[in-house]
Amino acid sequence: MRKAVTRVLLLLVCAGVSTPVFARCASGVPYQQSEAVQRRYPDPVVQLGTPAFAADKKDFTSHDELIRFIAELERSTDNLLVRRAGHSQEGRPIPALLFSSTGRFSAAELRSRAKPVVFLVGQAHGNEPAGGEAMLAVARALATGELRPLLEQVSVVIVPRANPDGAHYFWRATARCVDINRDYIKVDLPETMAILRLANEVQPDVFVDTHEFSVATRWVE
Repeated sequence: MRKAVTRVLLLLVCAGVSTPVFARCASGVPYQQSEAVQRRYPDPVVQLGTPAFAADKKDFTSHDELIRFIAELERSTDNLLVRRAGHSQEGRPIPALLFSSTGRFSAAELRSRAKPVVFLVGQAHGNEPAGGEAMLAVARALATGELRPLLEQVSVVIVPRANPDGAHYFWRATARCVDINRDYIKVDLPETMAILRLANEVQPDVFVDTHEFSVATRWVE
């Protein structure tokens, strides 16, 4: 358990850096860190096995890569069911990963197990990819890695990328330029509706929304 937490924390530290606005998942433009950031935040020594950390990978995880990674993960284990929580404004699917040691994944079955339900959300802000990549790392560890025994104690629901359009364009908000974090009351966005609908269905005991904190913008200045 401690090793798994360390892996996720290393990922968040290494990915949580200031990113130029031109870096997009689909653009083919490599993401460039400054020399100062590279010195202070070297690559982690662990192997995470997620798309952004593949050999010779020069950009963040694209949406197609994310969908393929999740599909391969589902085929590799019996403790995971992948659902479509909804779609983004531009029609990109928002997958949800339901983990249960029993192989039964309905909301009623998850709630009836007398075990906490943990709900994890990544990349609500499209230009904060570390949370989304961390969610994929956690999902892999739950499916086939060191976190698999944890499912005897909890059930886990993961939405690794809540804002697919923002991730594609590498900007904070959604395609309509509305911040998901400002929409949990009105619920005008299909992305917010997808998260709330699933959360209301599974009624989690713990809800974690992962973000990044820049090391090189106004906070340092």
